[in-house]
Amino acid sequence: MAFDGTRKALKRLANTNPIDLGASHIVSNLKNESDRSVIVLLGSIIEDCLKRRIEEKLTGLAGEKDSFFDFNGVAGTFSSKIMLAKALEIIDPNTRNRLDLLREMRNCSAHATENVTFSKQEMLDAAILFAPDEAQNAMKGMETQNLRNSFILICTAMIAQIDGDGGTDAMEQAISMIKVAGTP
Repeated sequence: MAFDGTRKALKRLANTNPIDLGASHIVSNLKNESDRSVIVLLGSIIEDCLKRRIEEKLTGLAGEKDSFFDFNGVAGTFSSKIMLAKALEIIDPNTRNRLDLLREMRNCSAHATENVTFSKQEMLDAAILFAPDEAQNAMKGMETQNLRNSFILICTAMIAQIDGDGGTDAMEQAISMIKVAGTP
């Protein structure tokens, strides 16, 4: 197979929409992944959700979509997608701040030379801060596995929120579950 054919096949594989498969599929795929991989993958899935929602809002992109979302394009980075999603009112200011933190978590996970886990103080603090205010106290002092599960739960609820598919209910359920898990 030629390089071009292989590249196209990889792009098709990368563009599989996990939302179509459901939250349970996303979560089950993450079970055997390292903390670093969980953060990178969920960050990427959420970035893809933002891209799809931006595409829905910007109907005049016919013929220019690829260059618009290309790395050097207007919405080529996670950061620019977050900014654009806020400007298009896809997300609110609080979600923007949380997504900027997730972006930093993903960048740290992708580029750090040492092992990145939820047991590292920096990542533990970031995961708690990433959570909605109502869940943060319950996450403080959680065992690492419960913190990881809470992070995954919040991310899957945020995916539903961005996707516009019952996100408010999903986030409220996630918060309730985290509060129960965090109860001694």
